[in-house]
Amino acid sequence: MSFVKMIERDFKRIILLCILTGAVVGVAWWQKHAHRPKKNYTIGILQTASHPALDAARESFISYLERVLPNKIEFITKNVQGDTAQAYSVAKSFNQNSEVNGLFAIATLAAQAAVQTHTDKPIAIAAVTDPVGQGIWTPHGVVCGSSDNIDVVKQVELMRLLIPSLQQVGILYSLSEPNSASLVAAMKNTLAQSSIKTVEFGISHASDLSLVVAKIADVDLVWVPTDNGVAAALDVVIKQLRNQSIPLMISDNLLMRPGVLAAAGIDYRKAGEYAAQCLEAVLVREKKPSEIPLAAPKIETILVNRKIVQELGMEKALKNQTGLVWFEGKM
Repeated sequence: MSFVKMIERDFKRIILLCILTGAVVGVAWWQKHAHRPKKNYTIGILQTASHPALDAARESFISYLERVLPNKIEFITKNVQGDTAQAYSVAKSFNQNSEVNGLFAIATLAAQAAVQTHTDKPIAIAAVTDPVGQGIWTPHGVVCGSSDNIDVVKQVELMRLLIPSLQQVGILYSLSEPNSASLVAAMKNTLAQSSIKTVEFGISHASDLSLVVAKIADVDLVWVPTDNGVAAALDVVIKQLRNQSIPLMISDNLLMRPGVLAAAGIDYRKAGEYAAQCLEAVLVREKKPSEIPLAAPKIETILVNRKIVQELGMEKALKNQTGLVWFEGKM
């Protein structure tokens, strides 16, 4: 056999060996991956109550995960409408259900219930004002997501811009909401630094709200934190304060409507989406919740009601102000 033919024979053998090796490797990969059932996930969503901000967080959470995990994810949604006992019961059932892979807790009550009944399942949170102070988030825990702790310094700047002669602010909030308590304390401290006095108007029960609002007097402005109780009856608050000619400023842009002077708050849609990204990272990419930063969204949009500004004679002073979005009566 000539040298050339020997080379040709050996080359053909090498080619055949490569083909066979590739085939074996391909079959092994196919057996490992092609027959592996696609992973499906079930997420338990626990929502504290119904109002636009919390609904927006839930909807954006679901939308994101359905987009990145098409046909691989389903949700069990429970809204406890502020019922503490029910919140803990639902949270416990989610944590004990082997079919549920993770939880999404919306607002403080839901987050507290999820954490205090948790096993080892990841918990994403949104619309929780003080997750660290309330023991919901810890450096090595199972919780990830974001806080909705608003920038009270920026809000006070807005108050003084709108009402330069501001001397006294009324604070309307629910006494039973931990979210509100921490924000009220921060706001009182910030206003005091500007020598602005505060008067608290706390609501013990929903049925008391109208009576409490009727007692509001001798203030230049009423401020409402991110408060589920007040949000649920905001139309009543607006009507009564308008009758009393007292401007109202709120901390949730999604609640902006005629009768409110200004709103400065975070985007709850982004908060819900970030919570979804956190759970995706934990469940799909096997990250630990503690490896994901706890986000603190910023106030990006300040809404100011043009009609009320005109009524109060402030339009000229605000004409050249940047960073304000004029509210014309509808979102």
